[in-house]
Amino acid sequence: MAGTATAGDGIDGRFGRTEVRYIATKPAVFHNGQKAFAIDDADEAAILRLIPEATKDFALVRSWQPALECPAAFRLLSIQSKAPLQVSPPFGACTEIAGISFAGQYPVVHLRQPGGGKIKQITWKDGKIYELAAVSQACFAKHEQANEKSSRLLAALIAASDGRLQFHSAPDERCEIAGTFVVPGDRLEASRVHGRYTLVFYQHPKAARAAVGWVDSSRLKPAN
Repeated sequence: MAGTATAGDGIDGRFGRTEVRYIATKPAVFHNGQKAFAIDDADEAAILRLIPEATKDFALVRSWQPALECPAAFRLLSIQSKAPLQVSPPFGACTEIAGISFAGQYPVVHLRQPGGGKIKQITWKDGKIYELAAVSQACFAKHEQANEKSSRLLAALIAASDGRLQFHSAPDERCEIAGTFVVPGDRLEASRVHGRYTLVFYQHPKAARAAVGWVDSSRLKPAN
């Protein structure tokens, strides 16, 4: 991850410079000198992080409007070579960023709520924000540690024919995500391997639901 940029500054990535500028006192995001989009619902904005991933750079933008009870909101930017910059819907009111990771090729933003409690999580795919299961602080810490020590694996996989395949928020049997599992034949996208667990992304083929978690690697097989 790259460093923090203050409002009005920018970050240089593999595909050029992305920055916040102000037009008639309202913030807007520019990429390589061209206006990408305006943030009309905020008074200030800053690019917090740049996260390179495979063929894309992702940037995290924080905007805020001091008059609101929850003044801050976040957006993700997807930046590619020779393609228009894409921006997610706003998310994360009344939260702070706890971390960013990837499941498959999709960013997962971990959000800390005021006063502690569980870590909220969202992912962004095909222009939509999906809210994932919230996880405990302890399991999130284990996820972060495992992510740093894990090996990269970008692969399409299928759940093998041994009953339900349980998702975990960290590669630890004590970090089960209640009610989150796939069944034999379900297709998954992998991104990391740590010990006997693989970090995967799953999207239901019909319902507007997505899931992210660590699963038992021995229960997976390559997709055809």
